[in-house]
Amino acid sequence: MPFLLIIIGCGGSTAPVIQSEPIPKTIVVSPIEVPSIVKVVAPKPPSQIVIKSVEYDLKEMKIKWYSSNEDNFKSYSLFQYFENPKNATELKVYNSIDDTTFVLDSFDPTKKNNFYIVNENISKLKTKGDVKSNIVETNKPQPSTLFEAQYSNDLFIKWTMNKDNDFGFYEILKSNNQNMVEAISVKKVIDREDTLYVMPMNSIHFYQILTKDKWGLKSLSNIIKGDVLINALGKQFSLIETRSVDLSNRKLVGNIPKDIAKLINLKTLKLNNNFLDGPIPNFIYQMKNLEFINLSNNSFYGTISSEIESLSNLKELWISNNEFSGKLPVQIGQLRKLVYLNFSKNHFEGTIPESIGYLKELKYLNGWSNNLTGFFPASIGNLKQLEFLSFGSNALIGEIPPELGDAKKLKSIGLFENQFIGSIPEELTSLPLLTYLGLFDNNLDGSIPDSFFRKGRLSYLKLNNNHFTEINHDLICKSGLNWDNDVFFDISKNNIADNNKCVHGILFNEIYNSY
Repeated sequence: MPFLLIIIGCGGSTAPVIQSEPIPKTIVVSPIEVPSIVKVVAPKPPSQIVIKSVEYDLKEMKIKWYSSNEDNFKSYSLFQYFENPKNATELKVYNSIDDTTFVLDSFDPTKKNNFYIVNENISKLKTKGDVKSNIVETNKPQPSTLFEAQYSNDLFIKWTMNKDNDFGFYEILKSNNQNMVEAISVKKVIDREDTLYVMPMNSIHFYQILTKDKWGLKSLSNIIKGDVLINALGKQFSLIETRSVDLSNRKLVGNIPKDIAKLINLKTLKLNNNFLDGPIPNFIYQMKNLEFINLSNNSFYGTISSEIESLSNLKELWISNNEFSGKLPVQIGQLRKLVYLNFSKNHFEGTIPESIGYLKELKYLNGWSNNLTGFFPASIGNLKQLEFLSFGSNALIGEIPPELGDAKKLKSIGLFENQFIGSIPEELTSLPLLTYLGLFDNNLDGSIPDSFFRKGRLSYLKLNNNHFTEINHDLICKSGLNWDNDVFFDISKNNIADNNKCVHGILFNEIYNSY
């Protein structure tokens, strides 16, 4: 600041001495110190983190993102949601700027998996990145082609193999309905190369193959019927449903076709009254479900195999009027369910097996007109259910065993045209149900039991052509039996005196019956 100096003077006189004013001191005033204003810069939020990829394979889903390029990085937080962002779940927090990958071991690519990153800096500011999703898996597995059912010892189905990398398993579906209504799962197959299933053969079902991949996507094959048609003797048979084959009286010729053996559910086989020939094929003995066999009235020949014991369910065996020969196998006694056995009018030889006495269910036993020899087995008396017995027209020897009287249900006994000796066992005369007795053309002797002539007991009695010596003539005449009908009643050609001294005629019978 400039200073002003003022000087005052006077004229004509001595100028008074003017004392000058004191010179003021220069005062230096320091400028006022005004505090400077510091500009505060607000911290910036971190930049968005971009998810680079969401990829998956059979084992894992991998999420990768770009790393942050900021100095004040604090963390990444990875979030996931499926439909509603409000339901996002924090999967993991990373505190290292270089950690930019996350792996999911458990995931479902058939859904849209949404991911995003929340980036946080040291100022605790956060920024949410854009959402990135996986490519949704929509490709169903390649469906298999199911082939028609096949039979080779077993009934089975096959289908084409799935070649998808994400194959999960096959599921075999079964239904009683051809449209697979109410189908049920019968088996899961996890081996992709296992494309064969052996089907049960108790009833017919429809089948379909469901293929499922690792992600649960499914595809279905075509539908097939679990059955096979068998051609035999000019006719088609269902492998599963055929329980009975009746080809009797069809004028068939040749052998029993092997395809019959494929009908493994077969219970009844009727081929009687044809022109079939050849031996019984071995495969017949392997048809374990057979209960009824009728091969009668054909030209079959050969022997009966010991393998017959395999037919453990057999209840009826009819092979009469053929050309069978050889011995009856002892294994026939293993057919414990047998009820009817007829091998009459053949050429069987040798003795009757004692093992027949094991057939406890037997009601009908007919070995008439063969070449059987030896003694009549006493074990037949063990057959408590036996009603019909015939071994006529053979060459049996010895005495009629008294044990035969133990078969109390016997109604008919035919042992005619053999070489039996001795007397008629008393045990036979007491059989309560006996109505037919044919013992003619043997070498029997002794007396004819009185019980045979009691009224109403027998409707057939033929004892002719033996060596009987005694008989009660009074009982003969009072029996009411029509002795004039020698087809049913005949005691002629024995060693009995006065055999014909009996009153006959309608009048006598009427009087006797009324009495």
